[in-house]
Amino acid sequence: MRGIGISVRAIPVSVSLGFAGALFAVFGAAFITLLPTPTSFYLLGLLALMGAIAYLSVKPLLYTLYLLILSLPLTSIFNVVLLGGHIKISDFVTLLLIVLAAGRFVLGKCSSIRFPPATAAFILFFSLQTLSLVNYLFIPSPVRDMQGAVGFINSPQVIGIKQILWGLYSFAATVVTYGLIDRKDKLFRAMSVLFAVSVLASAYGIIQVVGSVMGVDTGLKTTSDIWVAPRLQATSAEAGFFAAFLTMIIPVSVVTYVGKAYMVNRRFHLVGVCILFAALVMTFSSAGWLSIVVALTAVFYCLISKKYNLGQIAGKVLRFIGLAALVAIASGIVLIPQFSLGVKEAVLTKFYGTASMTERVVWMEIALRMFLDYPVLGVGVGNYGNLFFEYVPRETPAFFHHSFTSGNLYSLTLAETGLPGTSTLILLEAAILRSIGVAARRSDDPRMRLLLVGCLGGVIAQFVHQVAVGTFYLLYFWIFLGIALAATNLSRRDQF
Repeated sequence: MRGIGISVRAIPVSVSLGFAGALFAVFGAAFITLLPTPTSFYLLGLLALMGAIAYLSVKPLLYTLYLLILSLPLTSIFNVVLLGGHIKISDFVTLLLIVLAAGRFVLGKCSSIRFPPATAAFILFFSLQTLSLVNYLFIPSPVRDMQGAVGFINSPQVIGIKQILWGLYSFAATVVTYGLIDRKDKLFRAMSVLFAVSVLASAYGIIQVVGSVMGVDTGLKTTSDIWVAPRLQATSAEAGFFAAFLTMIIPVSVVTYVGKAYMVNRRFHLVGVCILFAALVMTFSSAGWLSIVVALTAVFYCLISKKYNLGQIAGKVLRFIGLAALVAIASGIVLIPQFSLGVKEAVLTKFYGTASMTERVVWMEIALRMFLDYPVLGVGVGNYGNLFFEYVPRETPAFFHHSFTSGNLYSLTLAETGLPGTSTLILLEAAILRSIGVAARRSDDPRMRLLLVGCLGGVIAQFVHQVAVGTFYLLYFWIFLGIALAATNLSRRDQF
């Protein structure tokens, strides 16, 4: 079975000009927003308008999607501070993609909007989040009257509204991605781009760690003065988030390689998977390791299940995972002298009273206290941090400090949206998993079944990793989700 790689074809001049115009607008916006002058905002608007006109005239939205996928792991570079937060290059491209897609619809160049599966569950979850924000107005809080001290941008109401807007933004990115990928060649090319940028970012991260070990200043922030071993974070802002990103792409990379549905050149695919495993090991993220174990276990279960008709490659997948893991561990031992200490810190000691774990337990206890006081609608989205000190236990560790999240999505959702909100979150996750799983079982195309099973593993990894992350709206996950749900739609077409 031949793989689909990234092919370069002749592109019309008009498309090239439009693509260049939008790129110029994006990078120009990133540069100009650094200049605190009124003129810069006019220039920003002009550049954005030029890019939009160029794009709407030649319709290369798909190229914008590929550009967006390429920028997904670049969270620590090419970002600017705007409206009280860090705006990444992927945010600029996503916003451009959403605006241009909406422009095409308004101008009549797109007759309808296709919504992905599980949309109803998302709307229900989002509605309860919004309702919880309204409920916050009726909760006594000393922070509400301190707007002059904390500033308008950091006021409780604005923080909650920003959370709601970020949720809409993330789901809109999923809808646009889902709508753009309407053919199998586009689907596999999008996955190829995602795989390629993941490997490149991971390779850069490995070089960054090795350079740091050798005494070279590579810009690695999390070093031995904070952690016993240098943790790979590559182009991400934090090792844990990059580990989550890797667990999303590793399952689909493994099953497509073993099933010979190569996303890129066969040799590069093999080397790439080994690099991804090595990078994940070097993040020393216990949540990342747990997520990939659960995800690959789920993938292996699907492979041996008769419902998916993929049992012929189950043994190969298991052997390949074992070999890739050995290569990754051996790479870590060779490249990082403190490797064994890092493993001990990440796994063996984390669950026995270390500062990190003890503090997280207190954060989750605070979330539970909030839930017990407001079990129906919660304290409001984004307001865990605002009410934090009102629920701190009397006895806390000496190293304890304030946090805006509980470090666990499920306990945070329980505190901020109550039992109904948490129930709809679980319903949303179940609906997503069911959509992908059913499509994988019913597909008549073996290559599509492989891709869907891999996507199922990647989504499971993200849901498991949320036990150590206090946010649901991570852009890379929602773009990946759009790709995975687009695969379910293409799979259904095969049945008719």
